[in-house]
Amino acid sequence: VRAIQVVGLDNAGVSPGFDVVNVEVPDSSLQDVTTTINGNNRNNRLNGTSRNETINGRNGNDVLNGRGGNDRLIGGGGNDRLLGGNGRDNLTGGDGNDRFEGGTGNDIFTGGDGRDKFIYNTNRLYRSRDIGTDTIRDFTPGVDDIILDKDTFISLHSRAGNGFSINREFEVVQNRTAASRSVADIVYDRSTGDLYYNPNSAFSGFGGGGKFATLEGAPNITESDFVLQ
Repeated sequence: VRAIQVVGLDNAGVSPGFDVVNVEVPDSSLQDVTTTINGNNRNNRLNGTSRNETINGRNGNDVLNGRGGNDRLIGGGGNDRLLGGNGRDNLTGGDGNDRFEGGTGNDIFTGGDGRDKFIYNTNRLYRSRDIGTDTIRDFTPGVDDIILDKDTFISLHSRAGNGFSINREFEVVQNRTAASRSVADIVYDRSTGDLYYNPNSAFSGFGGGGKFATLEGAPNITESDFVLQ
């Protein structure tokens, strides 16, 4: 694998943040190229390309956008926003209160320290191919949040805010069979950590929904670990 490293500016005489946009690989015939983009200790906005990148924000409150490709995004210190884009991405927040938006593909999220938010918002109706099935590796109940956008999860009628104002819209079950029979809109399988969307709600089965996340270690989450927007 060939690697091309794009190094960010150091702290001497740098304005607050900089932008790396449309990093180009010189040899377009190389398909297995990994680009490394490093930020500095300022507030950076670092954008990837359609290729596979490693984007390291380091310190500062950064916005990292992988765009296309199977990317690795590392927030580092600060309160960062990590956007995977297309592809199967690996997003690590590090220290600080970080925000994760995986995009398409089966992504892996590691929040690290801080109060992290895992956001599911495709700006249109739910389609499994727009979200994939993500793995959240270190979700901490009572600290981290799963944010569901009501324009994507349209079967949710609870009011915006913390938790579900309509109790029947969320249920914790103890196995996959019970999950498939649940009539709740959001179903959490405590035995596996799998999180499902069930848009047909009143009927068993997941209709046009299905599993959209797995919480590694199957933590004991409750409705208070969700925020609707």
